[in-house]
Amino acid sequence: MDKKLFELISESADFKQIKAEMANAQGQCYCIMNADKFLRESFLEVLLCSVYCEREMSPCGQCNRCKQVENKNNIDICYFGEDEGLVKKESIERLLESAITKPYEFSRKFLIVKNGDGLSEQGQNMLLKMLEELPAFDTVIILCSGTQKILPTIRSRSRNFLLHSLGASALVQIIGSSERSLNIIKCTDANFGKAIALDKTKEFDDMYKYALTILFNFEKKADYTNYSGYLQRNREKLELILYIMKGVFYMALKGDIDCTLPKIKLAKIVEHISYLEINLLKRQNKLMVIDDLLMGILKIKNEVK
Repeated sequence: MDKKLFELISESADFKQIKAEMANAQGQCYCIMNADKFLRESFLEVLLCSVYCEREMSPCGQCNRCKQVENKNNIDICYFGEDEGLVKKESIERLLESAITKPYEFSRKFLIVKNGDGLSEQGQNMLLKMLEELPAFDTVIILCSGTQKILPTIRSRSRNFLLHSLGASALVQIIGSSERSLNIIKCTDANFGKAIALDKTKEFDDMYKYALTILFNFEKKADYTNYSGYLQRNREKLELILYIMKGVFYMALKGDIDCTLPKIKLAKIVEHISYLEINLLKRQNKLMVIDDLLMGILKIKNEVK
């Protein structure tokens, strides 16, 4: 993990609160929530380092035990449901089996559900019985985007923490304050995972310029061929282009980019692109997605006020 990010998390109020509560907890479940998957997983790593760190001023992120956490080599930390999508029944059954096994090396064991959003109602009901009889040496941590995906019966038996964003100023400390970096931060609405990934993406600059061109210059159907060509040539990266384009229109909606389009139209275009993002993977013909994208934007732009 980036050293600066590690420090920012370890100094945050959320971290200090959960660390203090977890210090003497026995047989407890925690739901740690944030829409930013990268941020909640990074928070988890720092939290686990604080439990196992060899140094007095923990967590350091550098000692052997912290490196074991980072590399997932700590035998008393068990991960389940790491894949996107629905958490499989077999994964939950392995978790239940692990819950009754005593720690191998340390005094406590951590059972981590990394994709709480992928827990079905049946899967959560399987976990419920375990939580009611959780051994004192076990700590369960469920990572998820929000409480809407977690059953009330699970939430009532858990300590629920909604992580606050570290904010744009913290991102500046990680990816810098150049014009490019600030555009990335605004385009992602200070989403840590997306911003750090885009900062490492060479194509961002071209995609960002293309999105600005669509925002300011795409006004009539006669221009369709000119603007569709870029998308057709880069259709294997269409999902990323859609994300950046949505970010640019959202920046204009917030006033970060000066634009004469009415806010109601900007909001409709953001919603239109979001719909295509969600449904993109369900449609095999990306050329149809490109057509829907551009013609939808053009239709909204040309709507009578």
